[in-house]
Amino acid sequence: MLEREYATYQLLLPELLASKPGQFALIHGDVLIGTYGSYLEASQRGYRDCQLSAFLVKEIAPETTPPPMQALFTAHPPELPCQA
Repeated sequence: MLEREYATYQLLLPELLASKPGQFALIHGDVLIGTYGSYLEASQRGYRDCQLSAFLVKEIAPETTPPPMQALFTAHPPELPCQA
C-alpha cells in the first residue's frame, strides 16, 4: 500500500526540494495535491479530499536512508470530529 504515492514523491523530490523544502507534501495516487506548512494541515486536507482512499503525507527533505512513511489511511483522524 502507498507504493504509487511514494514513487510519485521520489519522482517529484528534486523539484520539491528546490521550491518547498521543509514543507509537507500530500500525494494521492500519482497526483501531488499540494504542499503545506505542517503535517497536521496536510493530513487534515488529505482526510477532507481523499476521505477513505489512501494518501501519503511526507516531509520534503533529502533522504539518506529509507524513512518510515507517515501514512494516513483511516476514515477519521483523532484531531477531527466524525461527521454523521
